[in-house]
Amino acid sequence: MEESKIDSKLEKRKNEILGLFLIAFALISFFAIFNSSAGLIGNYLSQAYYFTFGSGSYVLPIFFIYWGIQLIRSKQIKFNGRLLGIIILFLAIISIIDLGSQTEKLSVYNNYYQAGGIIGYGISSSLSKLFAVSGAYIILSTILVIALLLIFDLFLHKIFKDLKDFLLNFKENILQLIAKLTAGVGNLLAKLNPLVYFNELRNKFSRRKNKSKLVEESSQSSTEIDQSEVENKISEINESVNITKESKLAENKAKSTLEEKTKVKSKAKSSDLKTAKKEDDPAETTEDFDITKDQSKNIKDRGEKHGDYTLPGISLLNNQGKKKVKLSNKSELLEETLSSFGVEAKVINVNHGPTITRYEIQPATGVKVSKIVNLSDDIALALAARDVRIEAPIPGKAAVGIEVPHGNDITVSFRDAIVSEEFQQSKAKLTLALGKGIDGDTAVFNLAKMPHLLVAGATGSGKSVCINTLISSILYRATPAEVKLLLVDPKKVELNVYEGLPHLLTPVVTDPKKAANVLKLVVSEMEHRYDLFSETGSRGIESYNKQVTDSADKLPYIVVIVDELSDLMMVAASEVEDNICRLAQMSRAAGIHLVIATQRPSVDVITGLIKANIPSRISFAVSSATDSRTILDMGGAEKLLGKGDMLFAPVGMQKPMRIQGSFLTDEEISRITDFIKEQATADYKIEKDDINEVEVSLDEEQDELYEEAVKLVVKYRASISMLQRRLHIGHSRAARLIDSMEEDGIVGPYAGSKPREVLVKEEDLGDIFAEEENNDTADSILG
Repeated sequence: MEESKIDSKLEKRKNEILGLFLIAFALISFFAIFNSSAGLIGNYLSQAYYFTFGSGSYVLPIFFIYWGIQLIRSKQIKFNGRLLGIIILFLAIISIIDLGSQTEKLSVYNNYYQAGGIIGYGISSSLSKLFAVSGAYIILSTILVIALLLIFDLFLHKIFKDLKDFLLNFKENILQLIAKLTAGVGNLLAKLNPLVYFNELRNKFSRRKNKSKLVEESSQSSTEIDQSEVENKISEINESVNITKESKLAENKAKSTLEEKTKVKSKAKSSDLKTAKKEDDPAETTEDFDITKDQSKNIKDRGEKHGDYTLPGISLLNNQGKKKVKLSNKSELLEETLSSFGVEAKVINVNHGPTITRYEIQPATGVKVSKIVNLSDDIALALAARDVRIEAPIPGKAAVGIEVPHGNDITVSFRDAIVSEEFQQSKAKLTLALGKGIDGDTAVFNLAKMPHLLVAGATGSGKSVCINTLISSILYRATPAEVKLLLVDPKKVELNVYEGLPHLLTPVVTDPKKAANVLKLVVSEMEHRYDLFSETGSRGIESYNKQVTDSADKLPYIVVIVDELSDLMMVAASEVEDNICRLAQMSRAAGIHLVIATQRPSVDVITGLIKANIPSRISFAVSSATDSRTILDMGGAEKLLGKGDMLFAPVGMQKPMRIQGSFLTDEEISRITDFIKEQATADYKIEKDDINEVEVSLDEEQDELYEEAVKLVVKYRASISMLQRRLHIGHSRAARLIDSMEEDGIVGPYAGSKPREVLVKEEDLGDIFAEEENNDTADSILG
């Protein structure tokens, strides 16, 4: 250890001494080049410099000084592309200088060579003999350009592209200036339009005429307008009509041209390298996250009418308006940060979302993706970001996505999602408007294709708002006859606003014990529907409804929404899990879909069976990577920002997509529900008494060996040991069978050492079993 320290110290000392000698040698060389009386050695140095490099001699001392400084700093000069470019540039310049010199003969002993030295002379003379002087200039100029590209690490295609963009921007600025000038002239001339003038004149006359009725009659004559004055005005402005029309045409033409150019530019910017252009200061871009006028003006304020029922309109929702913010482009800083850790990468695209900015970077050849992923904390520190999420790689792209919060959170209103083109074009009754993605497009999905959804997130992350958004999306798309809702709200405050809606199958269920019974009823409805499909030869709800001629017999979709699964699992875990799994496995074709939400994403709540049967999942911000893996089978949700920031993993997608959820206020929900309740009242198909009558406990369900055990008891005697021997079962199961017979009145109570009394005869068993079979037949909960 000590020997290595001594060797290192000696090496540093040697480099410092050598560096000082190089700097001194460079200063002597400077003095010798610029002064003829530099002494014997100085004169020899000067002659050697001029003889070898000519005018390039002035550069050599600078190189020696730089070399000496690097040695003092214990740094070696690396031979890379930039150094190669500097050498090529030096040789090209002295060759061009020599080529333009009038000196034709080199005298070693008599004259100092003032052009390019012997090196420049050798290169220029060789090229001029091979390609003539003009050809030599072309070759040397080409070499000069190549050297500059190597030094500044530039590419010709990028230079031409930047030049093209500059010219396009300049052209667009000119067009905008012309359009503004034309619009100003058009507005000025429009004021001289006779129709405008006479409308103002008529309104003025009407106001005066009405006023004259309340004052003396003598004042009426003073308010009348002289007809000759009107005729004079007509003659004065008739000449300007043609000018006004021409100016309007010019204005419209300029505006249309400008709009086309703007559209072309916006498309180019989304996939262009210009978004990642390096500048001295971070580029500021402005993003508009509101709907445009063209999107909203074609949508009616009032909803579509279906018979006596009218869907809610967008007038019930708040209009957020346009909000523009300046977002910093930190592409250069990101590249420098990665480079400082030895990762060579370039930003190829930048997408600004409502809350985050995603930088798409392309690593250099040989760079491992895992190396970039491990730098997430360092990148967050360098960019002064709250947290950074890295998607490596982006599905379908040869790039890595680095998602950085931009600090200018933009609220995505539910109105924006409803009026979007994606939502309006969707014809599915279970269309859900979740929010907006990173690219600004509205995230719209069909629940029927998911076909079930698991939502999880910590308190305050936006989970409850998401549930309200999902319900409202369905209310905006479907009538009560098309979709029925079954809401389970153990917290009693989240979904009570929907109480009384005609879409509900039952009043909002708030008791966790009764919620398990409700799920059992839904399972019965699923079995009943499959019986109908079997009778009609249908494969699902859509084909069945097409075969039904009477609209009253058509089956509606059923959406079961559970707002807090953890409360249900604490009360009746096994029953709830079994019913959820049965529905998730079989109910898709029956038109029954589940939306399960929880704020405690632990393995005892979201069990392996539930996860396996619910493929589509939404994760809001969670507290740890463990919770994120419980929901999504991967980390990332712990880095979300909250307030509606979500990761959505639909069925069939390998990696989740990041979405900013739509925001729906309590006032908007109240307006929507009040509008629907004014049209129809709730017609509950399941009353609270029906829920209480359902038996869901597996312990209380009839054992499959119950009938055989009853026959043995009636034929022989009520003995637990006898059932064990005859049925080959354990003592506990045999005891439960005897207890069930006692409850059903088949055997008497426990009588100590005496056997239990058998209360029925063998000939009565047929009637007992037939009655139980009739009671167990699955009926539709829809009546």
